[in-house]
Amino acid sequence: MLDKYMTYSCAYWKSANTLDQAQEAKLQLICDKIYLKSGMTLLDVGCGWGSLMKYAAQNYGTKCVGITLSQDQVNLGSKLCEGQLIQFNLKDYRRISGKYDRIVSVGMIEYVGSKNYNIFFKIMNNCMKDDGLFLLHTMAHSIPKLQMLIRGQINIFSPVENFPQFNALLKPLKVNLLLKISITSELIIQQHQRRGLRISTEIGR
Repeated sequence: MLDKYMTYSCAYWKSANTLDQAQEAKLQLICDKIYLKSGMTLLDVGCGWGSLMKYAAQNYGTKCVGITLSQDQVNLGSKLCEGQLIQFNLKDYRRISGKYDRIVSVGMIEYVGSKNYNIFFKIMNNCMKDDGLFLLHTMAHSIPKLQMLIRGQINIFSPVENFPQFNALLKPLKVNLLLKISITSELIIQQHQRRGLRISTEIGR
């Protein structure tokens, strides 16, 4: 089941009663966290059907560019966002170029893999303007995969093994992004929003 924006990631249910409300609240939360303003350029890495771009263009007056590996998402997303300042590109994140005011990646880094974190964040940094901001939305865990296997918390086929480990993310973040970062985890958003703000401050120390 998807909401009216066809958002393909978890929702924010703090004050919502319906899926549409919860997803719109999440989209607004992301835009507010990166201080999005009219006239800014926004790059959505792993844009899906364009839900965040459509919300940002309609409500904040931003010019949006999204990348995806799915031709179906490019085709349908372009139709859904017709008439907006939104461009879909069929492109791998390693081929991104240009400079943007804001960059977001929502629920995509789970598929990047820890071996590629360094190049991923390096590219994000290179594509940000000097006063730009980057927001990473992900589900992550703090316990090494081997320990989770030993404890029986997951098995070798568990989807959670795709979730990034916090420690594996922090080093490439520190090396490549310093203070150009806002981290938020929607796994337990009430607890992790504050943690994300603290991490983003400590990375630059």
